[in-house]
Amino acid sequence: MSEKINTITRRFHALLAVALLSLAGSATAATVTVENGTLTEYDVLSNNLSFDYDLNSVWELTPTVPGVSDFTIITPSGPLATIYEFILPNFYDPLPMKTIEVTMLGNNSGASGLDLPTVLSVIGADSDYYNGGPAVLFPGEFVDGTTSSTKVTENWVMYPNPDSEVIKIFAPIGFELETIIIETQSTVVPVPAAVWLFASGLLGLVGIARKKR
Repeated sequence: MSEKINTITRRFHALLAVALLSLAGSATAATVTVENGTLTEYDVLSNNLSFDYDLNSVWELTPTVPGVSDFTIITPSGPLATIYEFILPNFYDPLPMKTIEVTMLGNNSGASGLDLPTVLSVIGADSDYYNGGPAVLFPGEFVDGTTSSTKVTENWVMYPNPDSEVIKIFAPIGFELETIIIETQSTVVPVPAAVWLFASGLLGLVGIARKKR
């Protein structure tokens, strides 16, 4: 009897160690392969808008027609900046998250600081995938970005995953903006590997506790 109790105790300690190590371990996200991507490219100089999407997706693209409009801000001393507004369709799917990468390319090696373009806002419109109904508007969340004198990239994320979004970009005249590239990706929320390990450890502990009873 004591031998059985010792065995159970050792297993309990081992699983507890795995659970604790998992919390202290790497937070690398579990790999998830999902398609449902779109690619929008706008040539500012020629006013040409191209839109592409993943033809292999199992979900349908929403019927929204991609479009872009611009508005120039004029001051007494002349043009200050241009605001570009993109309305983009995406896949009508139940996946909970969307990532959006906006890249702004220019041809002014001297641009810096306030001369650089930036994303003013990302607003999503999402309808209830399962029950239908009117679309609900909600904002995107800025994650991170990189800047140089000729290239600015911003990464945004949206919860829930919208069926379409409106993206506004502020482009100072001094940057000499040439191209805007917007990539979207519908995906699941990545769960850190450490969480999976911790969950499995807890399940093991629960199983042992039941055995002891």
